[in-house]
Amino acid sequence: MLDWFQVLKGVPLPPVRIHRNERFPGKLPWFSPRECERNPNSLYLFQGNSKKKSHSKAVQAAKAGNSKMLGQAVIRGQPNAHEIEVKNGPSLQTYDYFHDGKLEKLKNFEQSLMLAFAKAHIHGHEDIVVPANQWVSDRLGRHNLVAMDPNTWHWHDKAPPQKKVMEYILGRQHDVYSLADPNRYPPRSAGEIRDSLASIGMQPIQPLLDSDNNHMGHMLLDDNGRWVFQE
Repeated sequence: MLDWFQVLKGVPLPPVRIHRNERFPGKLPWFSPRECERNPNSLYLFQGNSKKKSHSKAVQAAKAGNSKMLGQAVIRGQPNAHEIEVKNGPSLQTYDYFHDGKLEKLKNFEQSLMLAFAKAHIHGHEDIVVPANQWVSDRLGRHNLVAMDPNTWHWHDKAPPQKKVMEYILGRQHDVYSLADPNRYPPRSAGEIRDSLASIGMQPIQPLLDSDNNHMGHMLLDDNGRWVFQE
């Protein structure tokens, strides 16, 4: 992805609400294209990768009429869906996963999260909707942390160490979910959030550019871990 965001110009709005989808409590929820179409004023976040592609087997299955293998990415391409980059690529090779040797790659994840807030501001979405059971967990799913050993928690059993990657992504995911449900997800301190951001070489204020690289303003990370538009 580009160094900074390329977004359409629009009128910035106050901070948007974060909403947890509670339709399927206790189950791994996938948003459907139909749900996105029915709620055009909401922005739906789903787990994905920096290449913004699905695994070839999942694509083949979808073409044959079975879209379940696409997982959360079944809504990729919907105008009010946004991809959170939790991996480099869609496959299961070691190079498709982030690892501790290149923590700067986590900027892709953080920038995709920041862009979600930018889109919500600029396109006037009333809220950001996240899956009830989170994008990633320590146990389940193709993109999720593969807990081969509960004491190491590697994303991939043959990959370089991924403990810091896991801590960062689960920490920032926690920040987002705490905005939706602070009782269930107690907020981290502002210092913890900023230290986490600094660990991947990012500052809590980032420039926001339009599609022609014109400066629109800044995105500012507030004390709760939410990116907010600031002129």
